[in-house]
Amino acid sequence: MNIFKFKKTVAFFAAVFFLYTPEAGAVSLKGMPDWALPSATRSIEAVWNEIKLSIEKEEQENTLKIVIEQLFQGYRIFDLRLADTPEIIFVNTGDSSNWDVEINYPQLRYPANEWFRKDMQGIDSGILKLIESVPVEALPWMDTALRERIRMLIEERVSGWDFSVIVRLSDEKKLMQISFTPVQPYILSITPKVASNALPVMFHSDLSAKLTADMSPIIGLPVAWAKQHEEDISRFAVNKLEDRNAVSNIRASVSAKFYPEQISRIDTSIDSERFFFSLKLAAYAGARLRAPELWLTAGWRTAGLTNLPLDIYSETYITLDEFKAYTRLGGRLEIFNGIFIGAENAFPEEGLWYRFWWDDRRRKPYVWWRWSPDLGHNFAIGARLRDDLSIELHYDEIYRDNFSIRGIFQF
Repeated sequence: MNIFKFKKTVAFFAAVFFLYTPEAGAVSLKGMPDWALPSATRSIEAVWNEIKLSIEKEEQENTLKIVIEQLFQGYRIFDLRLADTPEIIFVNTGDSSNWDVEINYPQLRYPANEWFRKDMQGIDSGILKLIESVPVEALPWMDTALRERIRMLIEERVSGWDFSVIVRLSDEKKLMQISFTPVQPYILSITPKVASNALPVMFHSDLSAKLTADMSPIIGLPVAWAKQHEEDISRFAVNKLEDRNAVSNIRASVSAKFYPEQISRIDTSIDSERFFFSLKLAAYAGARLRAPELWLTAGWRTAGLTNLPLDIYSETYITLDEFKAYTRLGGRLEIFNGIFIGAENAFPEEGLWYRFWWDDRRRKPYVWWRWSPDLGHNFAIGARLRDDLSIELHYDEIYRDNFSIRGIFQF
């Protein structure tokens, strides 16, 4: 075979090698990394199928050797056996010593940087294991298979991140550097929602504003990765709230739930394990004999002593026309999240009432109902328009105008 014909043959089969990828199964290879064998097998099978069709039988083996050794730089054929299923054994002839892997971590703020490093712990040794026997000369034709294998290692650890690979060569070592870039969509903003039975509402907006600033390290992170770290982000918010004096001074228990989206929200609850209170102003529309009222509610949680979710409370309201005060003393048991049953005694004249509540203190509908054997039913269906403002459909059999609309402003 003359040199011109040889070059044309190699060029032709190189095109076949890079452009045609049939299913594997007709060629057996050994002597390469396991992750490189599937793509190499498919490519050699394609070349061999073309050789059988276009090259005379006595020249097929020699042509296959020449083409393979031209294409698979860094390796040479140690043994080749042609049959219905060709068997090829390769040996490494390139420089495969002194590999090292360096992970270039993305520029993240605390605590996201620590989460990423924890996610990626050990990946450098995993990648090094892939390439420790790979000759540097083989990287051009192994590139696609190697990147896919590295991608699999990364996706086992994190979602929402792409990567790039740079190889730097020196006399001392061969260094593979892995860098990361976030993948859209990103978290663009976080809206905190603070609910508390132990802090005045005026503190809620201040805590929400401060928590918005505290959560700034989360802005710009991939949504997919944030979903992976929902619990870490929620715990980070809890720690930030617990550090606030308004929270630490009352020894409140804090919980948070993060919802990762491009416009994310985080719902937090700040509850005292010992007490609760509220101060409200109520006004009625549609009830001619109902004056505005000022309500003060204070209660004590006994769970710390009794191991039961039992609250003992006092409600006092003052009518703002005659400034008469009325008080209720009662107890309630939480039977499920936000669902209470209980009883209360009203002073000075109303007597015993049984009561039911359903209210999780979020901006959702809520219901309460009271019943007295002597005075009948009293209930409300309400919704919070803001943290400090609610509106209710109110019913009370004591008054002539049973139904009214009640607006409640909470301080």
